[in-house]
Amino acid sequence: MSTKNDRYKEYQKLLQEKHLRVIHCYQITGENLYVLDMLFLDMENLNSFLQKIEQYGSYEVNIILKNIHEIEY
Repeated sequence: MSTKNDRYKEYQKLLQEKHLRVIHCYQITGENLYVLDMLFLDMENLNSFLQKIEQYGSYEVNIILKNIHEIEY
């Protein structure tokens, strides 16, 4: 996700809404500013979220198909 500079604080506030299932939110380097790790119950919920955030900038969606490996500590 990359945000428009003037909407940065509004975007962060949106991500803190309790009904959103944000697992991780990383601020990163490169073209995108954030990587969001989120849980959606269905595609309808995902599409609803995407409609909310499109006013803040551009985004790219990647869907996890399966977990291949976890690090054990």
